Amino acid sequence: MDGLEPQTATLDYSTVAFLDVLGFSAMVEHDSRGIPKYLPIFIHAIEQVNDSIANKAVEVKMFSDSIVLSAALNPQNVVDVALAVSELQRCFLREGILLRGGIAMGKHFSTPTVIFSQGLVAAYHIESKIARFPRVVMSEDLLNYFWHAEETTPEMRDKIRAEVVSDRDGAKLIHYLGNKDQFEALREKILITVSTKTSPSETIIEKIRWLFDYHNYCAAAHGFQPLTKEAAFPTDFSSLEDIK
Repeated sequence: MDGLEPQTATLDYSTVAFLDVLGFSAMVEHDSRGIPKYLPIFIHAIEQVNDSIANKAVEVKMFSDSIVLSAALNPQNVVDVALAVSELQRCFLREGILLRGGIAMGKHFSTPTVIFSQGLVAAYHIESKIARFPRVVMSEDLLNYFWHAEETTPEMRDKIRAEVVSDRDGAKLIHYLGNKDQFEALREKILITVSTKTSPSETIIEKIRWLFDYHNYCAAAHGFQPLTKEAAFPTDFSSLEDIK
């Protein structure tokens, strides 16, 4: 019989990231009415990240509003998946697009036509139940594996320390603006994104609150002035008055 025999399929432990493109439905609707604006952005971002990954063991796929990254479970691949997720967040932020997601570990099987994955289910759970804001959260069990694996080198540990930080709720998130030059290059884009994504929806408001706070956390770390509510939000958008 041609093709994959069922008995040859195996599930192997992998690092798996699941990312959701926020506001995707409106982008599809926009592009379906005329010349596509967002489709080229998605194609370019995925191609750019694929080109930037030195470790070709990391697989990046996009379908609908979802981006899935996966690689066999080992410490180097944990680092490389985290770096690829960080680069994706920057690529999309340059276009005013925000991502939310999770990174987990678990059994995983993938071909060009099939994804069957415990790791993806775990990453999706983090994205939908824990991440909440435009952030990508790494699971505690994946981090525990990474810190205690015999193959983890001091250089790998340094990279994860630079790439992952704790949020106020204890979630370990990808710190995609942890580099001063990267932050400075995207600082104006954050201001534009925050000030234009206004909505009476509480779910939108909490996402923008979080991005506002993340900007100011990075600004303090890198020696820049923080955003003020007056500069970031329309003066009549009173729902945001409780931003700290």
